[in-house]
Amino acid sequence: MALWLNRAGSHGEYEKRFLNDNRIYLTWEGLTYDLSKLDTKKDLNTLLAKVYRNSERPTIRNWIGQIWSFTHEMNKGDWIVLPSKINPKVLHYAEIIGPYVFDQNAEDPFFHYRSVRWIAKDVPRAAFDQELLRYFNLPQTICRLKGDQVESHVRAIVKSIGKYAELSDLGKVQSSDLRRGGRFDTSSAGIKNLVRFGETDKVEFKTKLPPEDIIAQTISAFANTDGGILLIGVNDDGEIVGLPQEELDLTINRMEKITVSLFPFPVEVGQTEIDGKPIVYIVIEKPSPEYLPIITARGEAYQRRSNRDIRMEYPNLRELVDLDLLAAKIQRPMIIFVAMSFKEEQEPALVDYFKAMERAVATTRLPLSIHKIDLKEGDYEISQEIMDEIDNSHIIIADFTLSPRNVYFEVGYARGKHKRVIQTARKGTELEFDVRNWRTVFYRNATELESKLLPALVNAYNDINS
Repeated sequence: MALWLNRAGSHGEYEKRFLNDNRIYLTWEGLTYDLSKLDTKKDLNTLLAKVYRNSERPTIRNWIGQIWSFTHEMNKGDWIVLPSKINPKVLHYAEIIGPYVFDQNAEDPFFHYRSVRWIAKDVPRAAFDQELLRYFNLPQTICRLKGDQVESHVRAIVKSIGKYAELSDLGKVQSSDLRRGGRFDTSSAGIKNLVRFGETDKVEFKTKLPPEDIIAQTISAFANTDGGILLIGVNDDGEIVGLPQEELDLTINRMEKITVSLFPFPVEVGQTEIDGKPIVYIVIEKPSPEYLPIITARGEAYQRRSNRDIRMEYPNLRELVDLDLLAAKIQRPMIIFVAMSFKEEQEPALVDYFKAMERAVATTRLPLSIHKIDLKEGDYEISQEIMDEIDNSHIIIADFTLSPRNVYFEVGYARGKHKRVIQTARKGTELEFDVRNWRTVFYRNATELESKLLPALVNAYNDINS
């Protein structure tokens, strides 16, 4: 069984196609011929010289060996290593399960392919020693990797890491001892083992404490996917650099502050020492469905893809909100009071924004009623009536679009009464200092407000109802 290198374009432009299609492709453009009909490399040489008339003869000679390998020498059961260009720190592995196929109806350059089964995706390069890594850096697009036991070594490593599963499950692989009893092993030995495998969809390194919004982004992504661990004191190359003693308490305090702001449940923040170098870690377990999605102070939600944080498109936030689960629970009615500008003649979009709030409330299918002071009939002193409404409400939606003075007053009163406040504002709104540090849902239009407000309402209801 051979081991082959097969790249997905010089810049990784075909990588997602390879992975999604469960195929490897021969990506020479304009090569619209069934190459299985060629009997010899000489025949292939003649064809390539005809198709690529402007290419130099040494270039064509180089191509002959690569193309012939793909069409005539690869076999079922052989393994493929695909070095990632999207994330240069990882490799993907597959087993060939099908013969060479020519599809004349395919789009250029996907005429030629072999079907594969992906054995392990996102395998960290750090799992291999430098002797093996040099084989993965060969310049050819397609070539067989040969060397003293290179094939057996690579197979053994990938099997032990991946257990024939995608490395998106890396945090669950017991043979690697990355987790203990379903949780990450945060002992010195456990952290050291995590570092050895490099960054993955469940492990992130930071040399030092980054800005708070970056931390919130990563731990939100962990929570909205399958959990993960953030290690501070490890650089991107997996080198344990440690944190200065004078920064330890500050780092832990800031981490705890951020987690309290983001999560309605305790999160493990701690420290350990590896080879005399202090490391701070934060472990994020995947929350129960009723708490999802976890949204940052900027009103954004992220998910983890490979070792990157990907911002979710707002309509997709609904996929993380288990409305059926909520509807099945015994629920108590709650009142929402909306504080926003009254200047609808100046800004007609305010009507649309309130309608979006009503739609978001209706979509939750929760026993929520929404009140707004200017919709209330009767003769009353407005300031006192607003305070009475806030007193009787469970959740306050405070919209700062147009920077209305009344909303600042109402929010201050509501926080003094320890009410749950959801701050919203149209993008471009300048918030004053006394509300700037509170999480705010920013939106561009009514549709986006509705989508982003839905999970915020569900989270608020759950916090109060728990």
